[in-house]
Amino acid sequence: MENKRKILYLVTQSEWGGAQKYIYNLATNLPDEFSVLVAFGEGNDQLSEKLKNKQIPTIKLKYLVRRIQPFYEILAFFEVIKLLKKEKPDIIHLNSSKIGVLGSLAGKLINLFTQQSLLIIYTVHGWVFNEPLAFWLKKLYYLLEKISASWKDKIIIVSDYDYQIAINNKLTKPEKFITIHNQLNPTEINFLDRQTAQSKLAEIVSRINPDINSLTDYQIIGTIANLYPTKGLEYLIKAAPLVIKENPKVLFLVLGEGQQRNYLESLINKYQLNNNFFLLGEIKNAGDFLQAFDLFVLSSVKEGLPYTILEAKAADLPIIATKVGGIPEIIDQMCLVEPKNHLALAEKIIKTCQQNINEGKEGVSEKSFQDFLAQTISLYR
Repeated sequence: MENKRKILYLVTQSEWGGAQKYIYNLATNLPDEFSVLVAFGEGNDQLSEKLKNKQIPTIKLKYLVRRIQPFYEILAFFEVIKLLKKEKPDIIHLNSSKIGVLGSLAGKLINLFTQQSLLIIYTVHGWVFNEPLAFWLKKLYYLLEKISASWKDKIIIVSDYDYQIAINNKLTKPEKFITIHNQLNPTEINFLDRQTAQSKLAEIVSRINPDINSLTDYQIIGTIANLYPTKGLEYLIKAAPLVIKENPKVLFLVLGEGQQRNYLESLINKYQLNNNFFLLGEIKNAGDFLQAFDLFVLSSVKEGLPYTILEAKAADLPIIATKVGGIPEIIDQMCLVEPKNHLALAEKIIKTCQQNINEGKEGVSEKSFQDFLAQTISLYR
């Protein structure tokens, strides 16, 4: 098909997370009327690997990094300008706050000073100014979101919670916002059976602690989370001693990697959890291992609408999560605790394990996923 409309997806990081899964789900399921290119900054390139397996072209942006570094922001901005001039997309779809600002400014200038006519779309995977940051940095991010909102044609929000924040804070005119909840793609769900999943995870645990070479005799409390401050893993670590006091045969497993590893390891040592709490690092297709868990816990202090909760529901796991972002929109109130409260978190874990509380399996709906695609694709036309 000639004259396909070209979509350029942009995201700050390439390591696998919610925003990357979101892009993957869209990029690999677009109708034939579109061509796709995905560009990203720093990270382990998991997104790139997955997209290349689907024959979707990718570009790595050398200067696009997660941390605020003014010199790099300038270089990344001109890198994006150069990319837009070279590739001449019809649509840019921005994901994550930093590229949301840089990309929308670049797109606005391209529209002003060239013959291109870019449609600029931005998806909010949780407002960055809700993250645990210094007051001045929260204010800076808020101002950047508010200013850059005027450069965007449409802003997708993944939860009703974040939509209300946008309206209450008058970030831009309400008609620019649309809420489209994340959905799982049924064809991408490949849970390993419990025995296989536990066996594979036990191999990793045994490399950390040779005294543990099997998970079968333990109650497994697990999570899938990058080691970032937003994931609130310090509160899960602080809750662990209280849980272990009730049941010494408990293991906490964290599947994910990130900048807080040294800090979290120091907490594990401080609370003498070396025999019960394990940071397993980056594991490809981590969601496939969910059947190894007896309980899924998400201790985040900030979220959008996390895929990990959707996956845990699909795996029919008991779930405990913090009352942040869009999480209350997808799980029962009885499964929620206040964020940053390790005592409440420990109490809820103990109660759930003792009573085997499970809010019930939620099947993955092909219709829901197709509705998600249709709503998003309608914005491209």
